[in-house]
Amino acid sequence: MEELYENQLNLNDQSPESEQTVLGAALIEGPDKEIVAMLHYKDFYSEKHQYIWRSICYQYNNGNPTDVPSVIDVLKQYNLLEHSGGAYYLTELIDIPTAATAKYHARRVKECAVIRKTKELAYRFVSQSQTSDISELRTEIDTLIQEMPANGAIPIKLWDVLDYVDDDSPEPKMILDEGIFPERGVLILGGQPKTGKSLVSMNIAMAIATGDKWLDFDVSHERKVLILQAENSYYNMRRRIKCMVDQQSLTRGMLTISDPASLKINDHKDFCLLEDLIDEHESEVLIIDPLVYFHSVDENDNAAMGMIMEQLRNLANNHNVAIIIVHHAKKAGMVDSTGGSNLRGASSVFGSVDTAIILSRDVNAETDEVTYNLDFELRNGENPERMYLSLDQDTLQMNLTQGALPDLSTWLINTLNNIQNAGMDQKMVVSMAEEEGFKAATVKRKINKLIEEETVKTDNAKRNRRLWYHPHFNDIPY
Repeated sequence: MEELYENQLNLNDQSPESEQTVLGAALIEGPDKEIVAMLHYKDFYSEKHQYIWRSICYQYNNGNPTDVPSVIDVLKQYNLLEHSGGAYYLTELIDIPTAATAKYHARRVKECAVIRKTKELAYRFVSQSQTSDISELRTEIDTLIQEMPANGAIPIKLWDVLDYVDDDSPEPKMILDEGIFPERGVLILGGQPKTGKSLVSMNIAMAIATGDKWLDFDVSHERKVLILQAENSYYNMRRRIKCMVDQQSLTRGMLTISDPASLKINDHKDFCLLEDLIDEHESEVLIIDPLVYFHSVDENDNAAMGMIMEQLRNLANNHNVAIIIVHHAKKAGMVDSTGGSNLRGASSVFGSVDTAIILSRDVNAETDEVTYNLDFELRNGENPERMYLSLDQDTLQMNLTQGALPDLSTWLINTLNNIQNAGMDQKMVVSMAEEEGFKAATVKRKINKLIEEETVKTDNAKRNRRLWYHPHFNDIPY
């Protein structure tokens, strides 16, 4: 297991009794969820306490027991029991506390950690005084202070509703704009096997690492990207990279890719290794390709997959990293829509993400021409229209193809014109437009605009109004 956080300046700001009380209370009655949210393992001064707290939290996050025998088994499994003080030390911990005082002692552990980190920041600033920016120091110290719960309470920030009204400060920039990929967000890229999901994920990674645009979406600024992949050998990956990379625009250290790996998110040792990889490479975006190789639970088990997704969300929040997951879609014939509900396995996977992008591949039976489609479902913005892509075989870049979707106004007019005075229910029009790749909300807005312009006429029915192209409206035989 990796070397845990060390107090490099040997600062003595610690409270051994409080650390022991927090651990003992968790071993007796299970960790309080608010304390789990408050304390990171690095907040503990003692290395053995870091190992114990990390094991307790991992057991808790995966729904497993956190009593002394269970934690001892975990530590034994990874040869860490002696590093954690031994079995006798863990049994001693449960003689110390009562759960009633655990939150007070958790706050004390946090206070000591913040003091140590603040001193280390100040020392680093002084030692690098010629190159340091005092505004950066102030920001980092402010961030540390904000970690502190006020008056012994768990740090849940509450806002008066008028605070939102009065606040005109700019929002943090998205990693990919238009709500596609927020900071600390979780995005899932799904599709059938052999549709090009890995290529698309690498296109996204390249754009983020260089700060360049991906398709129609701006990248706010370049970020360090780490790809953990399980399917491509070194030489296969090398061939792809040599096609993709523009050496003039990519800086060394901004994009790091693993050899085929198979870390299990639900395995304590592997999860710790994943955390260490993120910290070591200072990754700001993590890509997991594909998800099926990075857990060992039944992907159809909603509760088990919910735990996996919760672990990934915790990873994003605790390490300030955004995550892209590459995942398989349902088999052909089982697909009933174009959205994230077509992802394979438990529904908790789709329910846990901020953005779902579904990639599909079509082959023209007559010409053998291959085209690719992207459909979006967003939590943080309006769903973009379906995008049509073509693959540049020389650069392995997926590029937008122009004019794949007709003009929506023209399509609506032609559709209504074709049925003349029969008219069509709006629900049917919207359904047909969705099959073409338009989004329902966009279609409804366009219909309303055409009605305002009197290009389209309606019977103004309340539940499902009927629509006509205006030249045929006067031909209605009643």
